[in-house]
Amino acid sequence: ASTTQLRSSFHDTVYRLRRALGGKEWIVFEKGRYTLNHSLPYFFDVEAFEENLSETRRLHSEAPEQAIRHLQEAADLYGGDFLEDSADSEWALERQEELWREYRETLLLLGRLLYGQERHAEATEAYRKAISHDGLLEEAHRELMRSQAALGERGRALKHYEELVELLDERLGTRPAPETRALHERLRLGEEA
Repeated sequence: ASTTQLRSSFHDTVYRLRRALGGKEWIVFEKGRYTLNHSLPYFFDVEAFEENLSETRRLHSEAPEQAIRHLQEAADLYGGDFLEDSADSEWALERQEELWREYRETLLLLGRLLYGQERHAEATEAYRKAISHDGLLEEAHRELMRSQAALGERGRALKHYEELVELLDERLGTRPAPETRALHERLRLGEEA
């Protein structure tokens, strides 16, 4: 397309975007660029997700209960892959992968903090979500077993280990890590997790 055609197409897109957002004040031209007017009230789930993670990093050692609340809010905001229906470009796929990893780490940290507060049922749920998100995340499997044992569900934890052994063998042709096997042995012998 010619420069004139591209310019016309771009301006038409900006016009339609402003209309869809409710007015021309939403998209402004500043310093030679078009941008969203951040002074107007808006909500962007990715931004809120990352703000919650930032607050968690600030609070998690000195105020774990507040950190837990921010992690729970972040986890609730993650509704699936970023631009999952239209992530064809490299930048979108990279961002999708970055957010996917951040969500996984959110669930793991949430589980650790909940476990540390002896909220074992909630920790178990956080680890289940992490496993649902990434079924091969062995740390989540191991910590789920530890949480189940803390709830008095040692048999369930041992059964989960057997399922993990099968999963890792079938999908990766490997065995659980030494720390996971050691946890299984302690649970099998009736020792503390």
